[in-house]
Amino acid sequence: MKVKDFNKYANEIEKEAKEAEENLGYLKHLTEPCQRLSEANPVEIPEIIPDLLIRIRMIWDKCPYYQNKERICNLLKRVSNEIIKRCIANINVKDMFEGDVENCME
Repeated sequence: MKVKDFNKYANEIEKEAKEAEENLGYLKHLTEPCQRLSEANPVEIPEIIPDLLIRIRMIWDKCPYYQNKERICNLLKRVSNEIIKRCIANINVKDMFEGDVENCME
């Protein structure tokens, strides 16, 4: 490997590390509401979502890395997947297939 190649890769790594550090600073704002979401039952989820979306909007607005449709959509997909997981964890599929849909909807 030539010194020129090494310097190119070193600069690229330094740039990516700086970007990752900046992103982490923004994403830390999601820690608290995401922790609450990961422990919530379906009834509690609607009260968590507004705060979470406000924080995601702030990240989209302020963080250059997330001012990209693909990246902000991926972040929103992760949140929606967690909401789905929390709801699935509270649905008894056996009850649903046995016709107790009302209980499952609650």
